[in-house]
Amino acid sequence: MELKHLGFETIYKKYHPSLVKFAAYLTHSDSDAMEIVNDVFISVWQKRDMLELNDELKSYLFQAVKNKSYNYNKKNYQNVIKIFLFFLLIGVI
Repeated sequence: MELKHLGFETIYKKYHPSLVKFAAYLTHSDSDAMEIVNDVFISVWQKRDMLELNDELKSYLFQAVKNKSYNYNKKNYQNVIKIFLFFLLIGVI
């Protein structure tokens, strides 16, 4: 069944718990995992008329969560490096 014919609640209830666990595993943060998954659901739902996923919905959702989680980790890592360099520069470390 195509994405545009499925209800948001149906998709959300079916995939949300496993996607949050997956994102939490990747980010090591439950709250960030929830935000990432919710962002993915919103994005997919807004694009539902353009997406032709058919049987690939689950794979698409997991890949989107994986990509968003990796981007989160990259940004978070860069922020940690900036903070470390700041403290190194001012002589705290």
